[in-house]
Amino acid sequence: MSFALSCLNSLNEHNYATPNKTAGYTHQLATSTPIYPPQYLQYPPPQPKNVHSHVHDAIPNPLQTQQSPPLLPHQQPNDFSMILTEELSRLNCLDQKLGRLDEIDKKLLKLDTVSTNLGKINNQVKNLDGKLATVNKRLGDVEKSSVFVSDNERLRSSVLDLQCQKLNENLVFNGIDEQTGEVTDDVVKAFVRTELEIVREIPIVKSYRIGKHFDGKIRPIVKFENRNDRQDIRFAAPKHLKGKPFGVNEHFPHEVVKIRKELLPIHKEARKQNLKSVLKRDKLYIDGELFDKSKHSHLIKQPEAMDEGALKVVETGTRTDGKFSYQIVILNS
Repeated sequence: MSFALSCLNSLNEHNYATPNKTAGYTHQLATSTPIYPPQYLQYPPPQPKNVHSHVHDAIPNPLQTQQSPPLLPHQQPNDFSMILTEELSRLNCLDQKLGRLDEIDKKLLKLDTVSTNLGKINNQVKNLDGKLATVNKRLGDVEKSSVFVSDNERLRSSVLDLQCQKLNENLVFNGIDEQTGEVTDDVVKAFVRTELEIVREIPIVKSYRIGKHFDGKIRPIVKFENRNDRQDIRFAAPKHLKGKPFGVNEHFPHEVVKIRKELLPIHKEARKQNLKSVLKRDKLYIDGELFDKSKHSHLIKQPEAMDEGALKVVETGTRTDGKFSYQIVILNS
């Protein structure tokens, strides 16, 4: 027992006696790893048999009661709690960084998805570019066709204007019966004297009938030498021929006549509604505005519905000049 105590005292004296020589080394040990006693000091030396056991119990062995490495002289117990706190703080920082890394991974996954979608969009844009190029090409063709159609329309309008100018001096007389061996100039002059009450002599440049002989058309065409004579006859006709089976009209090309037939009922309806309506060649002006179907739709009469049960259609045929001419007669049942 005394031997162990002496060894322990000598060890402590050695440690405290030379602090200057081992100050650096001691500081290094304090900051790195703790100092443990030698292995031969970890177990008590053999005890004599004559020593009572309570003596051993009365003197505790400091080496056997230690549960942790011994503290160095410059260390305090609070230093370990500080070190532990620092380590915990570092662990918290690591946890935060790991959390950020997880967020970065999620964002990278989203970026991968966005990149994939962007690739698909790029492919779609390429396809659209190809289709757009095709559409542009077709549009160019359509524009060329439109220009061609527009040119044709202008050309057609120009030709129609020339035809109208050529026929501008003519008048069409309707309802005059045709006779065999007739002279159309004499027929027209007689008609003007008797029906229009114009007694002066009116020179005629040319007169003829339209269509084949005896085909049911009784329309002589007359070209007058003097335009004033033409105008006098034209303006006298509505006054003197009202209620009679005759008519005097301007001479127009077939295309213009077809358009005028469509505009004439609208022209009459506008007159009935006390609107100023002027039918000039193939144009209809209502209150100074060109006729528009959408704007003047109230002037367009809708065809009346016919009761098929109340009508009966009978076709009759007659031979005229070697050909059959059919007439449709609608009778009430």
